[in-house]
Amino acid sequence: MKALTLEQILNLCGMVAYCQESPMQIKRASTDKLREIFARYATQQINGELFMTSEEFVRGFLGQSYNEESVKLLAGIADTSKDGLISFAEFQAFEGLLCTPDALY
Repeated sequence: MKALTLEQILNLCGMVAYCQESPMQIKRASTDKLREIFARYATQQINGELFMTSEEFVRGFLGQSYNEESVKLLAGIADTSKDGLISFAEFQAFEGLLCTPDALY
């Protein structure tokens, strides 16, 4: 599994910069594209539904260069149910957070 760079993550969000007076606007990735990315990293299956572990989720974003604190921080944001697994719905919601203009700062 190859880790995604920040630039790739933002590209998945479909960043669109407008040169006029409007601030940078970010277009979200399609559900199909997100599902494809999610399936690439998710290895856990429960009742037919795919899940990522916290470590798989963080490795997908940071590669092998991460520490335990990074895992806890990022996974804690994405794993809203706090069950140690990240569902597609949680992954999609996290992508939405990355696509907010404030996420760039």
